[in-house]
Amino acid sequence: MTRQEIADAVARLLGTEVRRFDFINGGRNNRVGRVSSDGGEFAVKAYFRDPRDRRTRLRAEYSMLEFLWRCGVRCIPEPLAVDRDLDIAVYRFVEGERPVAEALDAADTGALAALLGTMWALRGEAGAGALDTASEACFSVADYVDVVTRRRQRVVSHLGEELDDTRARAFLDGPFFRVLAEARTNAEAAADDAAALPPDAWTLSPSD
Repeated sequence: MTRQEIADAVARLLGTEVRRFDFINGGRNNRVGRVSSDGGEFAVKAYFRDPRDRRTRLRAEYSMLEFLWRCGVRCIPEPLAVDRDLDIAVYRFVEGERPVAEALDAADTGALAALLGTMWALRGEAGAGALDTASEACFSVADYVDVVTRRRQRVVSHLGEELDDTRARAFLDGPFFRVLAEARTNAEAAADDAAALPPDAWTLSPSD
């Protein structure tokens, strides 16, 4: 979608005139923009849709944020409006700075842990069971080992093309591969490695 098409969609969804719309760099799968309007500052997200994926990223993320907001969680952007045909969602804009790995500290880790703890506590609330599963959700030990294996293979396939492969390949083919192989062996030896976790052991996830 073009900038104007997204701006027009936001104006229609919010019932306000868009004064300014700028894309915010950094997204890969999705496009995020900042909207200035008579009604305030908003973030708009145009979601990528993969024809191979039966889920939609918009539905997974927006529904989760709606659920958390209803449950009183306020460390997230407020979901305001959605157009499911265009795969566009509008959120209250949150002022701040883009996090960089070098600047993260114990307080940031603690905030993430607190959110995950809250999401665990809310897993039994009304409406939680209707939420979509996250991408690559794992409900058994075997599922988890398979997901990690596929991710390793994907990274290895790109070494030398997009990444400096010397240290990465040594790590992935050495200690990482040995730990992964041991995990697979242990999983296959367990009688219940393919058994799905019971629903009361599931948790909510911030992943789409």
